[in-house]
This record gives sequence, structure tokens and C-alpha cells, in this order.
Amino acid sequence: RGRPYSVPRFALIIGLVFGCLPLLFILPYAADFYYLGLQKCPPALLGYVRESALALLFHPATIALRAYQEGCAARLRKSTAILTGQGCLLAILAVGSLACLALGLQGNLIPPVSFMAANLGAGAAVWLLLKRGRATRRPVPVQSDAAEGYE
Repeated sequence: RGRPYSVPRFALIIGLVFGCLPLLFILPYAADFYYLGLQKCPPALLGYVRESALALLFHPATIALRAYQEGCAARLRKSTAILTGQGCLLAILAVGSLACLALGLQGNLIPPVSFMAANLGAGAAVWLLLKRGRATRRPVPVQSDAAEGYE
């Protein structure tokens, strides 16, 4: 019927769709109802809320791309690549947040920038490890027939 969608393309599209959902809440009437009415946010902070929602637009897409790479590593049983990616995620998140703070970025924009950089960096680290084959492959333990006699 048509060309089948690949998993990374699907992950990117779904990530963008979920990134657009919070934008519905920054529309004038929806923002007034949700942030001012339900959340009791002061009207002066509504500009920061809108900036944060716009800055987080691509965040779900970066999570989807990182998760796809980790899924590929899990399928290949390369747990070292997954753990290295998680370590990179935490390191990039910490260093990126401090760098954004040192550069004088607004407080509401530090998390979106840091999280997107961390997700992309961790996904790239897992991709590089899978591409170069440096991650060790750990065999899956097989239960022997002798173990069935013990109850």
C-alpha cells in the first residue's frame, strides 16, 4: 500500500505531536482558564509560561530519538551502551545546566535547553557505541534442565 514508516521516523513524528500539545495551553483563552484560573499563576508570569512551552516544543522528539537508540541497544543486548548513554545524559544535563546558568540564560529556559542537549547527546553516544561495536555483548543466561529438579 504505501511505503512503510520506519521506527525512527515514527518516533520523531510522535515526539513532535506530543511537543505541540502543550502549545494548546498557551493560546489566550486556554492560558487564562488553565494557568490563571486552575493553577492560580500570577498574570505577570504568563509570559514566562509561554516561553517555556515554546522552548519545550522539541523535547518529546529528543526523548523519542534517545529512546529509539536505547531500544536498538537493548535489542542487541548491549547493556554497556545503554548505561553509557544514561551516564552521558546525566553528565550533559549537569554540565549543560551549569553552562546555561553561567551564560546568563533565563531560569525558565535552562531546563528545556539542558534536557534537549542531554537527550541528543545520550542518543548520539549510544548510536556511536552501537556503530563502532565497542559495547560488550552480554550473553543471556539459559536455564538448564538440571535446575528443574529443584523445587
